[in-house]
Amino acid sequence: MKKILAALTLSCCSLGAIEIEGDYFCSGYDPYYTQSYTGVVEIIQDDGSVYQVKWSYDQNNSVYESYGTGIRVGNIFSVVFRNLPSEDIPEDGLQVYKVSEGTLEGPYVLLDKNLLGFEKLQKQ
Repeated sequence: MKKILAALTLSCCSLGAIEIEGDYFCSGYDPYYTQSYTGVVEIIQDDGSVYQVKWSYDQNNSVYESYGTGIRVGNIFSVVFRNLPSEDIPEDGLQVYKVSEGTLEGPYVLLDKNLLGFEKLQKQ
């Protein structure tokens, strides 16, 4: 039993050891515009397990920015975000990433919407 607990503890600790702070290349699929997009993402550790996230991405021949605040639990990084589209109508949403070495990927959804997008971040 002690060996199993020790193995679980080491497993959990090693998952938490992957550093996510830094700059990333971003690629994703937007189900609302039914198209792919690319951009860059900056993740800054704010305090403990709280992070600030900034996206800058190209879509529909325009550059958009989004800002968010995230928390990390093990190998899951969740971010609430606000898109600042060209129409000046903010869109809020939730992004959930699975953390692996050099990569974060997972689905997102906008508030009051029912379509899931997908995004992958590759550390630069």
